[in-house]
Amino acid sequence: MTPLTFDALIALSGSGSSRDLFTRWAAERSHLLVAADGGTDLLLEQALVPDLVAGDFDSIKPSSLEALPETTVLFKVPRDKDFTDGELATAAAVLMSFDEDIQQFTDKEGHSLYQAFEACSDLSTKTYLFAYYRGDRVDHQLANLALARLLVKRGAEVFPTDGKTLARMVQGPTELNPVFPPDCFEPVRTG
Repeated sequence: MTPLTFDALIALSGSGSSRDLFTRWAAERSHLLVAADGGTDLLLEQALVPDLVAGDFDSIKPSSLEALPETTVLFKVPRDKDFTDGELATAAAVLMSFDEDIQQFTDKEGHSLYQAFEACSDLSTKTYLFAYYRGDRVDHQLANLALARLLVKRGAEVFPTDGKTLARMVQGPTELNPVFPPDCFEPVRTG
């Protein structure tokens, strides 16, 4: 079995688990760490530093913003916008996984970024992890799962985790090869 790696870990602004079993494991196997606004706080709590933070920055702690190194790209949009922070972070993660320079998208509302993301119709070689996709608000949970499903419909493999559970989203009917290596569940067995 080939080791499971992720083109990007996308940290959404949902709730994290006090005993996160999977985010650090996945981050070690991810080429990019992208955070949607408050997802930054959750990554930093795990001592993980995002490569990019996208959103309106209304839910990120000021101390988290100050803690980010200069190498972290900040893609800030106005609070009144047409996309959720999760959509913008996902769009950025997908484009960055194709080696696109996110800083070329300069319109303040994120329309050009999202338009470029919509043009990425074949994600069949890509794998993404959605961390902290669950939250206190059901509308956010549903939006995050719908966004993950959009990537799956475009051919990507998508793995959502809330820290306690790790799932694999599929579009069926399909035949699946095992992808979870034994070490991914080791924290559960030993904890």
